[in-house]
Amino acid sequence: MVDLAAVARSRTDSSLAGAGFEDPRPALRDLLRQLRAQDSEGFSEATERFAQVLVPAAASETSDPLVAWIEYARWLSDRLAHGRAVRIDITGRASPASGDPEPGMLLVHIPDEQARRAMVLLAPRQLSEAQQETIRLLVG
Repeated sequence: MVDLAAVARSRTDSSLAGAGFEDPRPALRDLLRQLRAQDSEGFSEATERFAQVLVPAAASETSDPLVAWIEYARWLSDRLAHGRAVRIDITGRASPASGDPEPGMLLVHIPDEQARRAMVLLAPRQLSEAQQETIRLLVG
């Protein structure tokens, strides 16, 4: 029997190696810990979504594992704090997040509640100065 989780990990590692992005999984584990502490029902849903949606999508030869991880990250961050995901290009210009990840983009979840900090969902390995400043201002 095929170990889908192992296939998903392998495909994700390969995709990350070629795409120039930091591995989002450690940051998502932190978000999961926050969710577990704040919302046990949400945490149960997150773990089910991970097993039933993310792993099969990341393991599938017909999909991009990074897109699967981004969708999971967007769902998870929105469960923690309703908001919207935005792309930050290398000049610091923000636009609504949509479609596949583009080289060099920074993906940030900005909560609707102004008191909440933004969350980095996907970051390039080499952040531009404008992206670094965005993280400093919005994430902390």
